[in-house]
Amino acid sequence: MTNAESLRRARAKARADGRCITCRHRPAKPECVTCEECLGTLADRRKANVARGLCGCGNERVPGRMRCRACLDALRARQHLKWTTATTQGLCGVCWAPAVPGRTMCEPHLERLRLGTSERIRGWRAAGLCITCGGELTLHRSMCEDCIPKQRAREAKYRRRKRAGLVGKAAP
Repeated sequence: MTNAESLRRARAKARADGRCITCRHRPAKPECVTCEECLGTLADRRKANVARGLCGCGNERVPGRMRCRACLDALRARQHLKWTTATTQGLCGVCWAPAVPGRTMCEPHLERLRLGTSERIRGWRAAGLCITCGGELTLHRSMCEDCIPKQRAREAKYRRRKRAGLVGKAAP
């Protein structure tokens, strides 16, 4: 049995016994798998890592981000699960309020999205950056070389859907 397997088994046994999965001695907090002391230690370690310019887990950050690639991927997976769970039930993917029919958000979040997007684009345009991703412009006046093919593909898809009569109709 490898060390990882034995650690996994020890943590599973501690969880089943209602003990902390980190120290495996003290009782876990209610609705949690870790005790209060281990949670505090973990929070202190994360703060120290962030103060040193690292991700909270201690790995190198992705340039321009606060987290490492593994933490970003895990966060994206959690957010995707939350979003799909809410939207499949007809709820807003942000706050779980009833969504606007045919949309995946409630009206306040749709409005916030509209305002935020337009402000962001105005800022990027004023700074001479790509209006899609905020990257450096090359030859095109408003988009970088990475975003131009993506935009053309979106436009082609829109034209195909429009010819098929699918544009402007609510999703089934």
